[in-house]
Amino acid sequence: MLPALTIEDILEWNKSHKSIQRISPNYYKESEEDKMYAAFNYLLQYYSFKESCITALARLKEISADENFLETPEIKEWLLFCEWFGTEKLVTFLVDNEPDEEKNTLKILGLNMHVVLSSFIPLIIFCEVFQIIYWELQLHLPENEREFDKPGYYYYTTPDPEPPEMRVQEWLWKISA
Repeated sequence: MLPALTIEDILEWNKSHKSIQRISPNYYKESEEDKMYAAFNYLLQYYSFKESCITALARLKEISADENFLETPEIKEWLLFCEWFGTEKLVTFLVDNEPDEEKNTLKILGLNMHVVLSSFIPLIIFCEVFQIIYWELQLHLPENEREFDKPGYYYYTTPDPEPPEMRVQEWLWKISA
């Protein structure tokens, strides 16, 4: 396996490749370099939400200090604040990329390449927590509109049998204090 790339490596590579990039109307006829540029560009777009994720997770950590925090009005406010980038911008982050905590890497699935994981921890934690609160529990919806019979629709992998509150807390514990 090749050594994992850093964000700096990707930024530098994309910067140098952009100057020679050719526009191809057909993805399947693009060169490997063009495909790499596109995949790296998507990864950098996800990465641009790192600070937003850090801010959102810090706020959620405060909210989660309350008992029964998933039943508070603050959690709904948090969801409304995060809804745009959670459902529009980061929704496919964990579909396009696969974290590997053992190897401390993030695998870019379309390229079969690895990036240093540490830069993406806030995004991963945000996506996992948002998935539980928004998609699984559907706390953004009124109770009478929630549908709980379609976990395959909103899960990247098989759902964990632990209660949602515990899973959220476990993910929040991974945030650096």
